[in-house]
Amino acid sequence: MRDRLIELIREYHAHPEKTCPRIDTFEPCSGCKYDKGSECDHDGKLADRLLAAGCILPPCKVGDRAYYLTSVDTEKELGVTDIFCGTVQSLAFDGKNIWIAVKYTNGLYYHHKAQDIGRDVFLSPEEAERALAERREG
Repeated sequence: MRDRLIELIREYHAHPEKTCPRIDTFEPCSGCKYDKGSECDHDGKLADRLLAAGCILPPCKVGDRAYYLTSVDTEKELGVTDIFCGTVQSLAFDGKNIWIAVKYTNGLYYHHKAQDIGRDVFLSPEEAERALAERREG
């Protein structure tokens, strides 16, 4: 994987015309999605090139803290009750989703999809507290 990333970065630098149609025309970049006023956003072009080539960036790393909103079913609705704190144990990619395995302080393991971050799982206690307060209010 590392070698492929290095190859993509070297190709980007060796052949800038592949990512910028105006490289040889001496036209200003105004209107281009990489236009930063007086210069071109080379970092943005490189990031887009890596993502287009299939580079996947997980939202967290092993050892990070995760906060999960726990809930209990009631007869009428799903009621949020508390926040579990845990530690990210592993990350996996199944070809479609990034999975985050977290061991929580209650001893349970949960596997979350990366897209659950910001909805049911949070990477900071402040975000989790804010979400818990919002859910309790309405």
